[in-house]
Amino acid sequence: FQEEGESANGTKAVVTLERKAFDPDRIADLLLKSTLTLDFSNAEYSVYNLATAEEHCGIKCDVIHPATAKHIAKYQEPDLRVLRETPAIYKDVTLPYIEADERGDRIKWVYNILEKKKESERIIFEDPDPANGFILLPDMKWDQSTLTDLYCLAIVNRRDIISLRCLTSEHLPLLNNILEKGCEAIATRFGVPREKLRVYLHYPPTFYHLHVHFTHVQFDTPS
Repeated sequence: FQEEGESANGTKAVVTLERKAFDPDRIADLLLKSTLTLDFSNAEYSVYNLATAEEHCGIKCDVIHPATAKHIAKYQEPDLRVLRETPAIYKDVTLPYIEADERGDRIKWVYNILEKKKESERIIFEDPDPANGFILLPDMKWDQSTLTDLYCLAIVNRRDIISLRCLTSEHLPLLNNILEKGCEAIATRFGVPREKLRVYLHYPPTFYHLHVHFTHVQFDTPS
């Protein structure tokens, strides 16, 4: 659930609320302390409304504040289109837009991570190599406890690679390094083996600084 609203000083914010995953070890306790109201039944199938005790109602809350128009648009229902972006369109239309509107302050939070100004305590793994190195940390979407929802990001140290549109054979050592060391770090920290990881890039990206996604194969990847 996402909600847009204004704070007391008139600035806008985006608040995202998400139910936390159930703890398998507490399912029995949850059922014992809950109230069931029958919705309908048919033969062996029944549907109930279940009101749980407050202790079982954990909610994860993400806040973006102050939120720009771009932040708000990201969380609204998109008006999707399928477009074919030719090299000419990328050069003449997309790239100028990226440089003007999607770099600089828009990715300041990325540089804060790379420069250890923010979120340094959340770093899972770091390779400081300037050409092939990266920082691996949990994505905000993950609560860091439900392994089947595992979601991490590898953010490259290089600042000249905007997206996969920039990649050439020159960058194979970088990509291989992220794949090998990223999978190894996740296996070491969380015990999730490589064969249970989905490792990918997508285009267009959420932000224009090269990054690689690591998710559990059971995670329902957005879009």
